[in-house]
Amino acid sequence: MLLYQISQHDTRILVDVPGKLPSVGTGQLHTYLRKTVLPDLPVSLQQPFETALASPERLKTMPNSFLPPSTNRTEGIILLGDAMNMRHPLTGGGMTVAFNDVVLISRLLAPQVVPSFQDTRLVMEQMKTFHWRRKSLSSVINILAQALYSLFAANGIS
Repeated sequence: MLLYQISQHDTRILVDVPGKLPSVGTGQLHTYLRKTVLPDLPVSLQQPFETALASPERLKTMPNSFLPPSTNRTEGIILLGDAMNMRHPLTGGGMTVAFNDVVLISRLLAPQVVPSFQDTRLVMEQMKTFHWRRKSLSSVINILAQALYSLFAANGIS
């Protein structure tokens, strides 16, 4: 689990639930959080956590996975950042990759390089170049995200 303050009175907690996510609708997720997560929280956070679980507000869940990028072969579509590939959200690396993607694609599709988007062949060539050039940064971010996830998800360590 990872906790961080998002405002003066609010703290967000990210909880990794290994395996298949327990059902929210049946109360399985709440039970898991009470029995597994709550006891490991600092005592000062246990009551606020319990209060949050009792709240009628829906818990926000997000499956995470790793999705490697593939070369874009679809004319008329450009995917950037996490739309193109995903990494574990622990590092927030998707935004770093997205910003890099914007800079890189703007250079590859600049009017001096691609005078007209009607030239589909040239645009698709630049998209292939984009795929390979973005790998150097996105690979580092992906490896970092997976390594940090593995570190935080260490099993059997007390």
